Amino acid sequence: MEFQVIRKLFNIKQNNGFSEDDICKACKKHGNLPLTLQEYYRQLGNCKHINQTQNSLCHPNKLIDTGEYLIFYKENQYVVQWAIKKTDLYKDNPPVYCSWDENEFKLESESLLDFLYAMAFFQAASWGLEYCSEDLYMISKEQAQIIKDQYKKIDYELH
Repeated sequence: MEFQVIRKLFNIKQNNGFSEDDICKACKKHGNLPLTLQEYYRQLGNCKHINQTQNSLCHPNKLIDTGEYLIFYKENQYVVQWAIKKTDLYKDNPPVYCSWDENEFKLESESLLDFLYAMAFFQAASWGLEYCSEDLYMISKEQAQIIKDQYKKIDYELH
């Protein structure tokens, strides 16, 4: 697993992840972590411009256990949290759930990999890329249609 979509988007050629020791300690503390999350932590976990702009990837030793879910990503003001069911921690690429209160969780993405791709695109648009804009633009329905006709929608999204 190389996360090629994210590497291409952010022009990342070298790994910039967390230490193997940090990842192993998190796996031991929580029983396991999904293979996709372990690999993401190893390869891209320490890339601030991907994981610490608008929303934040939790450091492996700062995962939040809510009882039934393990929070691994959080919105910058902690308004929203993204988590994996603890019963799914042994799956390689489990679904991701979203919560506003750490009590009720709803399905966000069918797979962790799709979530990480969608979050990378969101982060890129939220000050993660060197030349991104903070401006908001209003466009007409006709302009929106031109954009839809010219560009293919990506397969992953945040709900």
